Amino acid sequence: MDAFQKRDEAMINSLIHPYLGVRFIYAPGAVDFIYKEQGVSFDYQALGWPDDWAEYRFYDIVASDKKVRYEALPDYDCSEERWDKPDGIYCDTTAVNRLLSSIAQAHNEWFDGKWTEKEIDCLIKLEDISREVVVLGSKGHFIFYMTRYDDDWWLSAIRFYDPCSA
Repeated sequence: MDAFQKRDEAMINSLIHPYLGVRFIYAPGAVDFIYKEQGVSFDYQALGWPDDWAEYRFYDIVASDKKVRYEALPDYDCSEERWDKPDGIYCDTTAVNRLLSSIAQAHNEWFDGKWTEKEIDCLIKLEDISREVVVLGSKGHFIFYMTRYDDDWWLSAIRFYDPCSA
């Protein structure tokens, strides 16, 4: 987390496996998108990403308690406009999140259908060895995924997430 708060691209990119890359999950409304990159840059325009990505200032999120809690992930209650757990870092080591493959399958069903069966199978295999981490802080939340690969843990995805968007 310190590398994100310091905007230390070199440190963050050292956590990304060169073969796996990092996926950015972006949900501007009812439709989620996946972008794969080989690294992280805080220069969104240089990457050609949508301008509104800059509003997701995940690098400003600071958890008051930096101890990782290995338990069920927090849920956001849109009617109460709050998370159901206090600030902190959460990782559920028993849950497998199928967000990546479900986004690809939805795009095939409802939109351009560009995801091949092989690509979706690769996403499922990635999901099988990945765990979601949710960081809650006074300035918001930050969601990322860590993947166990080649006997080490790697940053494999960052989720730009508005819990109450369409």
